[in-house]
Amino acid sequence: MRRFLNVYFVFLVALGFTFAQIPDTTRTITVSGTAQVEVIPDICAISLGVFVEDSDPAKAMSALSGKMNSILQGLLQMGVKKEKIKTLNLQLEPIYDFSDGKQILKGFRASEDLIVVVPVGDAGKILSSAIKSGVNRFNGISFDYSGKDSLQLVGIELAMMDARVKAERALAGSGYKIKGIRSVNIQSSSPPPPTYRAETFTKTFTEVPIEQGTIKVNVNVFVVFNFE
Repeated sequence: MRRFLNVYFVFLVALGFTFAQIPDTTRTITVSGTAQVEVIPDICAISLGVFVEDSDPAKAMSALSGKMNSILQGLLQMGVKKEKIKTLNLQLEPIYDFSDGKQILKGFRASEDLIVVVPVGDAGKILSSAIKSGVNRFNGISFDYSGKDSLQLVGIELAMMDARVKAERALAGSGYKIKGIRSVNIQSSSPPPPTYRAETFTKTFTEVPIEQGTIKVNVNVFVVFNFE
């Protein structure tokens, strides 16, 4: 019985070795595909804030709290959802003067910065309303697209189509046809969304003009096709 098992084991090993030596005769062609999807942004993030200076730190923080509450109420009344408002920074710092090489405490500056995410179409009036409510620091605005994930999927689909066309053209006239896909490598990138700083906008209390530009998603795919 043991002799039979040993012979069977040797047979399996030899058989496995024979299979390992069979060359892969599948024909493949490797091509790249590219696509760019461009859309107009539909949301934006406005970075704004307020600062207050006073010789008494407690009074500076109290005044800041009053101004910020007024700003938040104004944003809510404009229709901004509470979950779309986020505090970025809350700070109390000393203010110094320098005289005859000496550092002299002048007072304290209390400040708070917010990020507010709103539809692009509402950005101008919301920013202007916030300025009227007490905002005295505007850090900038950036734009984005709410459906960016689906945008990337569209780009992948288009890039795959581009790769398929290239592969078929490469085999044209050879008698071979694409039969399947062996592997795919996907690379996607998005240039930074348009961002504008405070100096870009008018400082009057009329509605601030907002031009959002466009957002682009670039997709590259590297596809290995089987053909026969």
